[in-house]
Parts: sequence; C-alpha cells; structure tokens
Amino acid sequence: MNKEKKKNCYYINEYSLDNQFSDIPSFISSVKDHTIPLLDKIQRENDVLVFKKSDLWCRPICQGKCWQDIVYGEKERYPLGAFRKRFFQLFCIDPYFPEDVISAIKIKELPNGVMLEEAEAGNNCFSYAVFFEADILSFMHDEFPGGTLTVCLEDGGEREVWNLSSLENWREPQPVSRWPLPGNGYVEVRSRECAYHAPHFHVKIGEYENAYFIKTGEAIHVYHSSLARDCNRVVQQWYCENKEVVECAWNDLRPSRF
Repeated sequence: MNKEKKKNCYYINEYSLDNQFSDIPSFISSVKDHTIPLLDKIQRENDVLVFKKSDLWCRPICQGKCWQDIVYGEKERYPLGAFRKRFFQLFCIDPYFPEDVISAIKIKELPNGVMLEEAEAGNNCFSYAVFFEADILSFMHDEFPGGTLTVCLEDGGEREVWNLSSLENWREPQPVSRWPLPGNGYVEVRSRECAYHAPHFHVKIGEYENAYFIKTGEAIHVYHSSLARDCNRVVQQWYCENKEVVECAWNDLRPSRF
C-alpha cells in the first residue's frame, strides 16, 4: 500500500491574545522576537497548515485595541515595517477553524483555569488540537507557557496538548503512516499517539472524520448520519483487508522503536 506524507497542523491559541499585552509596541516586540521566528521555522516544513479562528483579526490585544487598529488606526502609526506582511498572513489569510463543524471534543476548562460556555466548548483551538492530535501555537503569555498544557473535558477526563510559544519549545514533527481510501480519503496512524493511546487509526473521507480501534475495527465516535454510515462501510471493507498492515504500522511507530 502507498503511504503519503501528512500535512502538519497547528492551531493558534486565540486565548493567548485577549487583552494581555500592556501596549501595542510590547505586542509588536513579542511577535517580532518570538512568534515570527517560530512561524518561519514552521513554514519551512512541507505541507503545513496553521489554523486560527476567523475572529482573530478582531480579538483585543491591549486596552481594547485589536489588529485592525494597528493596521488602520488613523491617530497612531506603529513601526510595523517588514513585519506588516507577516502579521497580515498570521491574522487574515486562510485556513480558519471549520466553525460550522463542531469538534467531537468538548473543553470544559482551559489550562489557565478559564471555564468555557457550552457554545464555545467544541469550537476553540484546544478542542481541535486535542481531536486532531495537533500542536497549539500561542503568543507569549504567562498563563500559556511553552511545553505540555492540560485541558479538562466536559466528560470529566483530561488531555494534554503541546504548546509552542517560541523556538525554545520546538519539537520535531513525528512520523505518520498513511494509506489512501476511495473518495480522496485516507487512513492514518500517528506515532505521537502510540505512547499514550490505545491502538487506533484515523480516517478522513471528505467531511467525515473519525478514529477506529485497531483491535476490533470499531469506531470510537458514533455518528448516525447517512454520510457516516456510508463512510463506515468503506472503512470496514478496508479494515478487513488491511488489519495486519495497520497493526504493524502502529507497532513500528511506537516510541521504543526510535
């Protein structure tokens, strides 16, 4: 079976902005010294996607001022210089979170102790990062230090995510095994999960995404739509023919093998 390289995904932490900077020059300095070098390294990777909320453009940075005020404010001019283009890329260009598709993971409490309302629980950077086992990208913030962060889920469980706020927190992307499915879909096993999850594989077919236990082929998340049923039949057929292949991939990607 052919294997394809996975796109590495990062989710910008919208909560690491909210009014935490003392003034605009401090924000510009922080982004210049920490965020931009980190973005430069991320974007030197192949097939990278950096997701953010569509309202990141409007979120307050300090004293109620947002990115729009920095760029278009008539009363003040800030020394953005060569960083203007990078700021624009960071805030204003796709891809955004798929806000019409709520993550199956619901976050109750953020790492800084903030409790989320129900409407926001499944539509934030942490819910998507946990669901897709991706990394968080934060602006420098005392409440979101670089390294491992823990979030509390609505079901009472806890999950850990890796937070990048500067190059000091960088870790190399982990190997992934991937096989194609009909309909431009794929099956994927991710090495980073092999250390702390039960053996499973991920599936994406169009808008359908789910994870399946390797031992049984059973879906971890149960969906009742006709799309889910159709995609599940495709997955079950693939699983019956390739169970041993995906088992071997999981074992080969275990941390002890590196």
